[in-house]
Amino acid sequence: MSLSGSSYQDIATYLPGDTLNFKLDYTINTDVSQFKVQNVDASDIHAKLKKSADEPGTDLTATNNSPGNFTIKDPASKPLLANSTIEITFSKTISKTDTPPNSVASQVTAYAKPIITNQVISADSNKVTAYLMDTTYFTSVPDRIDFGSLIKNATGIYGDSSTASSLKVTHYSPSTSSNYQVKVAYDSTDANQQLTSTSGQKINDVNALQLKQSDGSYAPLTSDGLPLNSTGFNKLGVTDLTPYINNKWRLMVNNPQAGNYKGTIKWTLTSSLE
Repeated sequence: MSLSGSSYQDIATYLPGDTLNFKLDYTINTDVSQFKVQNVDASDIHAKLKKSADEPGTDLTATNNSPGNFTIKDPASKPLLANSTIEITFSKTISKTDTPPNSVASQVTAYAKPIITNQVISADSNKVTAYLMDTTYFTSVPDRIDFGSLIKNATGIYGDSSTASSLKVTHYSPSTSSNYQVKVAYDSTDANQQLTSTSGQKINDVNALQLKQSDGSYAPLTSDGLPLNSTGFNKLGVTDLTPYINNKWRLMVNNPQAGNYKGTIKWTLTSSLE
């Protein structure tokens, strides 16, 4: 007489906010009068009795006796018959937080009382572990940088009037040494990026677009990309980088022609382990 427990997958990855779905099979080779599971990291479970893996099975009742502990019965209080599989499924949603755990583990213990011996036997499921996924991506980027209506001046230097929307990055990593860097690029020689007026006039100045640095100076955007800072970033969760760019743009143009100009800048995101 034995009770065997198995899980379908032992290792997974997750991100905060994900819902992990667990599925466990316990096979009994003798009729049992009682069946319980403990250490279930969920407030609700679903149980079925199946004669084979292919059949849909019949629903069993699962009563929550205390947190993580459930009694599973036949709806008509009949014994759970030998050579059957008790399938248990439940879900766990990982909270959204800026400091998620590197891993989330779950292991369920089942207890059964065979009718022939009336002695409780037990079996543990395989330990299932979900590891924090290493991922970095843009949550949002500005949809425009508006220099407004400008009057030609002697210096040819103009400041932006507003930066629309925000620059945010989502970053999760199990490693404390995982950094990422954000760069912004502009190529004054690329026809697809050049500041171009509605009449076709182009601004070819190499240092046309510039971004204010932490020391107060301005650095020109290049085709390779200008980093937002010298060290990169490593805060977990969503980081608002808008303060690095908001109202910090400068346009430097020699002899600009009147017109309504538009151009394109590119945002790039790179991550690395140091």
